[in-house]
Amino acid sequence: MSKKFLIVTSILLVLILALSMVGCTGKTGAKGATGPQGPEGPMGLQGLQGEPGLQGEPGLQGEPGVKGSTGAAGATGPAGAKGEQGEQGERGLTRAGARGATGATGPQGPAGPAGSDADCTGLQAQIDALEGRIAALENPPVTVIELATVGSATAEWSTDYAHSGSYSVKFQAVDWGIDAFALGIPVDIPLNQITTLSYWRNGMVCDYAAPSVLLCIDANGDGELDFNTQDAIDVLMDWGKSSLLGEDAIFGIGADWVDPGWIEVNGLANSIWSWGGVFIADKTGVYDDWGVGGPSFQEFTGFGPIDPTDSVMLVVIAGDNPDGDLYIDDITISGVIYELEPPLLR
Repeated sequence: MSKKFLIVTSILLVLILALSMVGCTGKTGAKGATGPQGPEGPMGLQGLQGEPGLQGEPGLQGEPGVKGSTGAAGATGPAGAKGEQGEQGERGLTRAGARGATGATGPQGPAGPAGSDADCTGLQAQIDALEGRIAALENPPVTVIELATVGSATAEWSTDYAHSGSYSVKFQAVDWGIDAFALGIPVDIPLNQITTLSYWRNGMVCDYAAPSVLLCIDANGDGELDFNTQDAIDVLMDWGKSSLLGEDAIFGIGADWVDPGWIEVNGLANSIWSWGGVFIADKTGVYDDWGVGGPSFQEFTGFGPIDPTDSVMLVVIAGDNPDGDLYIDDITISGVIYELEPPLLR
């Protein structure tokens, strides 16, 4: 046999022997069940740190916090340099000094010419007015003026116009029957001892009726008035509020129409009754209203809650006419002139 044949035969025998020992391979069996979880393995090494991420967008601003408490005051700083002198203020009310001693009587002057029998009524009235003015200057009334309004009316001190001095009281009303204004002067005079009663009125637009005069009476005689200027004008505009008068009363005097410009309204003149008349009011409402042609209070002998000897504790000038700006000045009550200057303001 050749050598090549022997090699092939040897290989073949080896293959047959191997197959007989292994056997033929069968089909793959079904997958077995998953075995139990093995124990946790040891932790791996920490990985390398990653690169920083991109910066995010800024968030929305939060709400402002609660205001903290005020800190302690700091130390006072050094005084600053002296400032420039301000403008001179308005001159205040000059109060009369003590009256000096009476001087020696001078020599008798020569006799004047003989007088006539002409009527001196007008001259005497001027003398009386002058004496009242001198008395007011020598003994200025120590009092205050009460201002009051109803609705949208206004009442204020003004230098626009003045009958005397520098000031008057300026009134203005807009709606008839709704707005009203008043000023009140505290006094203490028996009703039957009032000898003069007047005021100066300057209506700038037309000839509406002048404001009325309200004599506020201590009807129960306790020495005090149960109401004030505001109460009086509230009652005048609404009699349903008459309970504001308490146990006292009002003697009202209506005024006539007057022309524009400065006009003296005389509370004792007969013409005063040609429009508004006279009325009495107490807590029950209008006690009586004589209307046109009623008696003046000097002729008054007593009616209802008021006696002629009752004291007038407050004189009120009150109106409601929407006739533009209205100015009141120089109120005269029993010879005393009340020049309406600011120191009298309450």
